[in-house]
Amino acid sequence: MVRGRVGTLFDLSLGMDEEATGYENVYISGTLLGFGVDEIKKIIPDIEAFTELGEALYRPVKTYSSGMRVRLAFSLVTATQADIMLIDEIVGVGDMRFLEKASERVKAMCSRTKVLFLASHAEFVLRDFCTEGLVFHEGHIVKRAPIGEAIAYYNEYIGAVG
Repeated sequence: MVRGRVGTLFDLSLGMDEEATGYENVYISGTLLGFGVDEIKKIIPDIEAFTELGEALYRPVKTYSSGMRVRLAFSLVTATQADIMLIDEIVGVGDMRFLEKASERVKAMCSRTKVLFLASHAEFVLRDFCTEGLVFHEGHIVKRAPIGEAIAYYNEYIGAVG
């Protein structure tokens, strides 16, 4: 059994308040994620650097583009280390440059986490991040194997039935 802090990358905009500034949203969302005020203060410089939003962090989130929102939410969720990481479809988080930056950040996080659960249909993502795969069909695990074998099984059997 693994015990520890759980981090998720599911709904990146969870807890975001459109009327609040970027900085205010760091505190709002950070609190919802279980961070204390002191912990939030410590991660702000990292969030500032990673998002590259500059003065926009003083503006209400409703003035942000979708890419800016993703940068803020993603940087907050990934600013601290989790022992157990749950990720759903990390592909498509912003422009190509930010996607590469985000991918590197997730790889670094994953290398320090005890357990990673990654749900994805993107084979390259699964191969980059996973060593073992679980294939589900109709809510049940039908295959547990090294990632390459699990992907092959999915493509041959499950992908064909939908």
